[in-house]
Amino acid sequence: MNSVVPSRLTHTLSLAFVLSFVASLGFAQAVSSTEEPNPESAAKKAAATDEATPKKDELITLDPFVVSSTIAPRRQLDSAAAVTTIDIERMRATAPVGLPELLKQLPGVFVTSVSGEGRSNIYARGLPQTGGLVFVGLQQDGLADLSEMQFRNIWQDLLVRPSNFVERVENVRGGTSSIFMNNVPGGIINLITREGSDVLRGEVLVGTTDYNQIKVEAWSSGPLTSRTTMAAGISYRRDDGIRSPGYTANRGYTLQGNVIHRFANGRGSVKLAAKWVQDYTANITAIPLQNAKDPQAIPGGFPMGAGIIDSADLRYTELPNTPMGPLSFDTGKSGPKLATITGTLEYNLAEGWKLQERLKYTNLVYNSSTMLTSSVATPIQTLVNQIGAAGGAQYAAAKSGANYTYRLYYPGQNGALIADPSTLNGNGLAWTMTNNGTYSFIENFQNDFRVIKTLPNEGALAVGLYNSWLDMPKAVTINNTMLAEIRNNPRRLDLEFVNATTGSSLGYATYQGMRQASVASAFRRYSTDQKTIAPFVSYEQQFGNWSLDAGVRHQKKEETMVVSNRSNYNLNPAGSNILALRNAGFPNGTFTTASYDISATAWSAGANYRINPRLSAYGRVTSAYRMPISDDFYSSAAAGSSDPGPTNKVYSAETGIKYATRKLSIFGTLIASQLKDQLFSGLVSQPDGSLIERNVLRDTDSYGLELEVIYTPIKSLTFRFVGTEQRSEFANDAFVADPNSTTAAINIKGNRVTNIPQRYSTLNATYRLPKTRLGKPTIDFTWNYTGDIMVDEANRAKVDGYSLFDAGVTLKAKKLTYRLVVKNFMDSHAVVNGDARVARLFADPTAAYVNMRVALPRSIVGSVSYSF
Repeated sequence: MNSVVPSRLTHTLSLAFVLSFVASLGFAQAVSSTEEPNPESAAKKAAATDEATPKKDELITLDPFVVSSTIAPRRQLDSAAAVTTIDIERMRATAPVGLPELLKQLPGVFVTSVSGEGRSNIYARGLPQTGGLVFVGLQQDGLADLSEMQFRNIWQDLLVRPSNFVERVENVRGGTSSIFMNNVPGGIINLITREGSDVLRGEVLVGTTDYNQIKVEAWSSGPLTSRTTMAAGISYRRDDGIRSPGYTANRGYTLQGNVIHRFANGRGSVKLAAKWVQDYTANITAIPLQNAKDPQAIPGGFPMGAGIIDSADLRYTELPNTPMGPLSFDTGKSGPKLATITGTLEYNLAEGWKLQERLKYTNLVYNSSTMLTSSVATPIQTLVNQIGAAGGAQYAAAKSGANYTYRLYYPGQNGALIADPSTLNGNGLAWTMTNNGTYSFIENFQNDFRVIKTLPNEGALAVGLYNSWLDMPKAVTINNTMLAEIRNNPRRLDLEFVNATTGSSLGYATYQGMRQASVASAFRRYSTDQKTIAPFVSYEQQFGNWSLDAGVRHQKKEETMVVSNRSNYNLNPAGSNILALRNAGFPNGTFTTASYDISATAWSAGANYRINPRLSAYGRVTSAYRMPISDDFYSSAAAGSSDPGPTNKVYSAETGIKYATRKLSIFGTLIASQLKDQLFSGLVSQPDGSLIERNVLRDTDSYGLELEVIYTPIKSLTFRFVGTEQRSEFANDAFVADPNSTTAAINIKGNRVTNIPQRYSTLNATYRLPKTRLGKPTIDFTWNYTGDIMVDEANRAKVDGYSLFDAGVTLKAKKLTYRLVVKNFMDSHAVVNGDARVARLFADPTAAYVNMRVALPRSIVGSVSYSF
């Protein structure tokens, strides 16, 4: 359905959904007021709790209870899964600017966190992807904000943000993740927020940075009645950006809270939670550098540390006359407006029987306008010649010999003429960029319903049904290619061709810096409506020292996509013939509809053996999946085909050991996996800066070691280490070639996948100094290491390994806590990754100019918090 309101069916289902939830609450409340608890059952539960609780002299550092991807809370030593928990103290000491930075503390999870506060690519267990969250699920309190993790330019790490309202982060890698959530063979990252308390508690934090950040976070929890509690939190920040675009880079706020009512006689509880996010963040991406063998800053160009391709001059892009009406793009207002409401019911139906239900409604409006790379730095005359040739006869008179005659202007500087373009900024270079603009509106209803039967010997059986209705009545993507100079905070360039003989004007080729308005091949406008149902069963049982679990999930998705057919338009007003305004892609008023019916099954089985109270070992085999999503089959839908493409299958086997004592905790996992039919879909730049759609399938094999160690040799000193050693390689015969066809095609089978290192780790040391009159001081030191990364699938170019160091000091003085953290304190300018848009398939290791991502510059983060 191509409309901007949810369908009548969606409204009906939503109403039925809410009514069933309210009815469940009413039933639970009515029964809880009349029934008494079973004393024998309570005694059994108390005895089981006492037996499971470690004695004080068996302090277990790496053995907290986890609630993600399991039927009931379970200790890590008893879980047959790879689980890591980041507690509130580690989050505070890290002082992350966003979720990606925080996730560096997880083994088996690699994050490219140089995009600023978000928009990062999160890779799990060596599974390759094109970007974002493809194989990983991001949850808050057990449910994702959206039922699908990946939509074009909707970055979900901007929807779920770390703050002091988050109590801990749980990560379950692989394994049972695919039983409790759709499409997450790589695992689940679950941010668990605070809940109400029996006494009034809270915290207020005020922070700042050396890039002019103002940050405020506050939360409070407490009782409302004898059986009702509440918790609420707010976070706000604004700053100029760790790499400043020349305007306020990041600003926004999050409001969230919950109310929990516990039924009489311990029969269960009901929780109502809400969240509102409005957030704008600057995008930080690759910058133009010189010398592919040893990338360095271009003279007069982008500095290695502070370089950013956005600017006040490039912030606004406007197209006043299009078939869609006037269009305006603002890179300073790129981000989500999100509202969620979640209801959770837990009710003990009878002895050993429990009902759990989570219902979530999400309303999301996501505007995105970001600057991306399209070409490498190029001599201005070379770019002019390419554009002149594209103009054909219109600019033929400008050609003199091999070159075109032209004039260059700054449209954002009142059309100022550039006297000598060949010496512009001391480098005489320019390049093409892409202003990537998107708009999406989504309504999403999710329901996760479970009936749980408690079994003898700490066993449990859960039978559940997950339902989701997602309606996206409007999604639009428009890419405008820009011509810009090579310097930090670049300015737009306008190109005018002139007659080589007379010097008279032959007309402009660009419009307000645009090389091409609305690139036709990149234009998208569509609506989609999808319904998902996924029954699942999970079984957990303990037999002596053995803990066994098995589960299966079957998902069925029906989706109907309506694509606006595209035509090329001439946007020139009467009397104008600007090349950039010709052949602009926009909807022509006709539509193509395609429907998809996709199903897949995941299963997993694991066993954990408790060798002694401090040591256990586990093994697991899993078959998981990732279904095609809207972005994957857009091209198919536009062609009227009902073939959505292949469902990715991920087969994995893992084994691990867990050892935990007062001084030393070790969690190690060996993992091997196969990925079948991974679709890489996206826009790839050509040598002339144009964009083409790329759709290729890849199989990969991965194997590796994930290690987590916590060591406290003395009471005042603790070391924490998380590390991953892995190899991910292409497993099928596929060929890539030089875009200029000057080199024979290369078979990539056996090559390493791009963007994922073989080795990465984080080592943290925390030293607690003796108490002073001022308070309790603590010193933190962190070493982040990333091994070499392949830039292209042909494995012709790579980025060398690098290290980054952070240091911090904390002073706790009764209810006040002072914290100062210096990130990248050595101010390393390490090149951390290549540019997937320009050189993903086939890179030139000898190129004079390249685009590379560089480590964020040194920054200082300070805060003061008051707890009560």
